Amino acid sequence: MLADEVGWDKVQFIHCGFYSRDVDAYIEEKCLGGLISNHGMLPHSEAMQIIAGTDLHLVLLGEVQGGNVRIPPKVPAKLYNYLIMDGPVLAVAPEKGDIARILSETGMGIVVAPGRGVEKIAEVLHDYFYKWQQKKIMTEPDLEQIASYDRRVHARRLAGILADGIAIRR
Repeated sequence: MLADEVGWDKVQFIHCGFYSRDVDAYIEEKCLGGLISNHGMLPHSEAMQIIAGTDLHLVLLGEVQGGNVRIPPKVPAKLYNYLIMDGPVLAVAPEKGDIARILSETGMGIVVAPGRGVEKIAEVLHDYFYKWQQKKIMTEPDLEQIASYDRRVHARRLAGILADGIAIRR
């Protein structure tokens, strides 16, 4: 475990929001409580302020099984918030799909599929930690691509589409 290797005082997982009793039980069972700072449910702006102060932003998503078909998850809104924050994004999510495409296009992070296992996720965390420790660049942000995901840009586009639709009907 990274904390065992580098020191428990150098690693902290900051969580804002809800997590289940199962997660809480797992944390207790594995004696990980000393690594986690759980802020619980907060107003969005307050949670984003806390998260913006972290060095690595984590997105956790799995795939839903539907018969023999894998249904890719929707892109969580927090990914768009993380794109405008300093620091890389680590997404534990399907390696193909929108999340992987967005992180690749924007140069803001990496995706590791849950199926690749804890060892691969740990490897990526180690890599990020050592780059951070050596003050190496961990991302190569494409600011133009990042800007294309700004909600205000999308709202203006939608307003234009709606205005065009209204103008056609007149």
